[in-house]
Amino acid sequence: MTGPALKLSDLFTIRFGVFTQLWANFTQDAFKQTNGDSGAFSKNVYLRRARFFVGGNITDRMTYFMLWETANLGSPTANADGSTNKNQLTFAFNDAYIDFKINPAFSVQAGLMLIPFTRNILQSTSTYWALDVGGVSATYIAATATSTLRDTGVAVKINAADNHFELRGMVSEGVRLGDLTPSAAMPPTGVARNPGKNDPRFSTFAQYNFLDPDTGYVFNGQYFGRKKIAGIAAGADYQSLASNPYFATSATAFAAIPINGVDPKNGGDEIGGQIEYLHFHGGGVVLNPNTMAPVGPPQPGLPVAAGGLGKQDALLAEAGYYNKAAKFSVFGKFEGRFYKEDVQKPSNVRIYGVGVKYFLAEQIANLTLMYSLTQFPDLPSPGLADIRNSVNALQLQLQVGYF
Repeated sequence: MTGPALKLSDLFTIRFGVFTQLWANFTQDAFKQTNGDSGAFSKNVYLRRARFFVGGNITDRMTYFMLWETANLGSPTANADGSTNKNQLTFAFNDAYIDFKINPAFSVQAGLMLIPFTRNILQSTSTYWALDVGGVSATYIAATATSTLRDTGVAVKINAADNHFELRGMVSEGVRLGDLTPSAAMPPTGVARNPGKNDPRFSTFAQYNFLDPDTGYVFNGQYFGRKKIAGIAAGADYQSLASNPYFATSATAFAAIPINGVDPKNGGDEIGGQIEYLHFHGGGVVLNPNTMAPVGPPQPGLPVAAGGLGKQDALLAEAGYYNKAAKFSVFGKFEGRFYKEDVQKPSNVRIYGVGVKYFLAEQIANLTLMYSLTQFPDLPSPGLADIRNSVNALQLQLQVGYF
């Protein structure tokens, strides 16, 4: 979405944008009631995303982009004492970066940006084939101190082969630790001195489009018949955490194929989707016993966190069909998480989803309805299998946005 910009001088332009997603969510509780009944559904209406954008150019070689967001506004959160709070209004930066184009094929970015790891992470929120970003794509957030799929750092982007090939690399903060060895100011109690003594995080992403070229900060899921897209992508994410580093890899195949040929101006019917494979190894760091914040490498007698990742594989598969005349699309999705260690296999999950979208103005305004079923196939029985539900959920979304 590229709206008109306000030219303030020969050196500076600026344009604004807004984006909202209102969700109505009817979700079964994952745990049964104490009497064994499945229990009622939660019924909540909240703002999944509310965003404000500012972007533009500084000369013809530099662009800037800033995005503020409040997420899950009004959604309830259960407290340990059984009471409930609603998430309140808090706007914070999601993106804030500068892009300097050294030449048409090479640019450098600096600031708060999306991690270049998978295509799903780098997809525009307004054009997902399904309802939202894949949960498995966002697996690493807690383990790597990532802010809503983003981190602060410096990145380079290379485009080649007439923009059919793209390579991104980023050096970012990741997890920030204290001293890596105990000292008088940091005895083996988890009390840290100045944090940030460890090495940074390294991420990379490469993709090749076999049909039409595709460039930009983010890519689309749906192209509404305006491009013919088919390609492959791969990514890697790594940070050294003493003797137990975090690393992850990804591989994706994706497509968006116009049924009646490409029409860049008017668009048309389209089929497409993506298949994404991920592998994670969680690493581990020392936790401060008072705050449970990461402060250093594993040491005897101190708790160790693996970020909840462990060793696992994950799979995301999405497919959809868009009919322009009916302003309508249908989609299906699958997400699976497959742990390698027996102790973590009870956390294996399978998510099946189907849905429909009605487009008032394609990516600018649409309605989405999705049903999903979440299953936990490896729960021990008797045990967790006796108290855990297979979770049914129905979600309705109204999306409006322009930038």
